[in-house]
Amino acid sequence: FDYKWLKTFAWPLYMEQLGLLVLTLAIGHGVGGASRWISIGPFDFQFSELAKILMIVVLANYLGARQGRLGSLGSILGACILVGPPWILVMLQPDLGSSLVMVAILAGMLFMSGASLRWLGTMAAVVLASLPIVWTYVLHDYQKQRLTSFLDPSTNTQGAGFRLYQSQIAVGSGGL
Repeated sequence: FDYKWLKTFAWPLYMEQLGLLVLTLAIGHGVGGASRWISIGPFDFQFSELAKILMIVVLANYLGARQGRLGSLGSILGACILVGPPWILVMLQPDLGSSLVMVAILAGMLFMSGASLRWLGTMAAVVLASLPIVWTYVLHDYQKQRLTSFLDPSTNTQGAGFRLYQSQIAVGSGGL
C-alpha cells in the first residue's frame, strides 16, 4: 500500500501516542505496581507497543524533512527530543524492554538516515558514561535482575533467567 500518506498524519499520530501513554499511566493496570495495560471490554491493550510503531512513522517524517542536514547536532538533538517524551512515559510505566526498543529505533534510524557518525559516537559515549547513574538511581531491582540474567542466565535459572534458560534448552534440543 502507499505509505507516503502517513507523513501527513505524523504530528497528530505523535500527539495521539503521547495521549495514549498518559492515559495508560492514569488508568492502566498491571502487576507489581506497573501500569502497562488498559482494558477495553474483554481486551487488554498495551499502548507502548503501538508507540514503537508510531515513533518510527514520526521519526521517518522528521528525518526525511531534514535530509541533507543530518550532519548538524541540532537535527540529531531534535530527533532525541522528539523521542524523549514517549520514552519517559514508557519508563514511568515502568517498561524497560519497550523503552530500550525506542532507544534502538532512534539510534537505528539516525544511523540509517546518514546522521553524522561523529555526533552519534559522542552520544553513544554519553549514554555509556551515564550507565552507572541509570543503574543506581533509575532501574528497579527486578529490572537489574533481568538485565544480569540476560547477560548470564545460568545464575538464576528458576527466577529472572528462567525464560531465557528454557529458550536456550529449546534451541539446543532442536525440533519444533
